[in-house]
Amino acid sequence: MKKNILIMCAAGMLGLTTGCTDLDVSVDSQYTEYPSSEIAQEAKLSDVYYHLLGTLGRRYMEAQALSSDEWVSITFDGDYWDSGTYAHMCQHNFSPDDASIGWYEDVASGITKANFAIRDMGGSNGGAGVASARAIRAFYHFILMDSYGDVPVLDSIVGETDVIQRQPRAKVAQFIADELETVIPQLKTEVSKNTYGKPTRWMAEALLAKLYLNWPVYTAASVDAYDAASYSNDKLNRVVELCDDIIQSGKFDLTDSYLSKFYPNNGPQIKDFIYAM
Repeated sequence: MKKNILIMCAAGMLGLTTGCTDLDVSVDSQYTEYPSSEIAQEAKLSDVYYHLLGTLGRRYMEAQALSSDEWVSITFDGDYWDSGTYAHMCQHNFSPDDASIGWYEDVASGITKANFAIRDMGGSNGGAGVASARAIRAFYHFILMDSYGDVPVLDSIVGETDVIQRQPRAKVAQFIADELETVIPQLKTEVSKNTYGKPTRWMAEALLAKLYLNWPVYTAASVDAYDAASYSNDKLNRVVELCDDIIQSGKFDLTDSYLSKFYPNNGPQIKDFIYAM
């Protein structure tokens, strides 16, 4: 038995000394660039799509609703004060520590993820996957621009030593419009479980229509000096074109009952939602 073990060890040592001399071989076990297949691109984009699930599901919704007349929430059940974060929103008396306005970094992080995905998928030559990433990047810019006004335009990966400058709100709005106008023809028109939660042509058109509908506000030199009576909107014809395209697609309707749209079993069968996060 001992003799057999010695023979096996000797054979193994001989194999090691003779089998590891030629190291000049091509690497076939890893990719040198990101795969261009649809499955690979979907894997890359999934985290970009769902990055803001928590933010849009609560904090962004609170920021929109509590600062308007949609919700009024001072306390819950008389004793849930929570440092006044909900009262501050209703009173327009914001504090830097309020959770309902502390999601800027979340959205900016989503933009960064989109930029990495765009780079890894080949940049402007990356096809449908890149168009989807650019659409969601435009959506994230819209959230920041709509909520904060002057914000940076993050259209590339930012280096550690790069200085990020805020841009005028009008410039950010123009960036969003240019991106959406560019990618709309490249986005999928399919509306099914395969595209649920993903940016489609209709999502981009709806977002662009929303942007253009408020174009005079977003491009005003100063929002506090904006007067609707003295401004004209040269984008309204484009708004009509976009909305007509969505309606004439026949892919959406309002036939579902209101509450059923929010049941736990909702999904792509709900035809009212153009884009679902």
